Amino acid sequence: MPPCRPDHAMFGQWTLQTMRDLDIRSTDEDTPVNLVVGQAVRIHLPASPATGHAWELEGSVPPLLDMEADPGLAPFPSGAPRAGGDTQTWRLRAVGPGRIVLDFVSRRDWAATMAPTRRARFVIDIIAPAPASDGA
Repeated sequence: MPPCRPDHAMFGQWTLQTMRDLDIRSTDEDTPVNLVVGQAVRIHLPASPATGHAWELEGSVPPLLDMEADPGLAPFPSGAPRAGGDTQTWRLRAVGPGRIVLDFVSRRDWAATMAPTRRARFVIDIIAPAPASDGA
């Protein structure tokens, strides 16, 4: 499977305005994830609000990322859940270069002391953008 990365092959030609958010899902766990400083990643994990299962980020957000949206801080939307379940989405922005690991765990909200029912791990490499050439 190809790595999850911005869709332009040359880091030096990216600008923060042209970089797209990168979307990853639980099926991308074994896929290399590459970001450029300033780029955002959205992590989508399948949730089952009707059964009480919810995902949470294990530990704190690494200092190389800023959390922009965390579904774990808001209650599930009211109303009947959809038949296919739901999705929880986190949005994080790369603020420094390096390698980070994000571990997510799924458990029932009333069973916080029990072992998680599912886990998802993403390894993300963040690189600094190449300096823009001045055309000289």
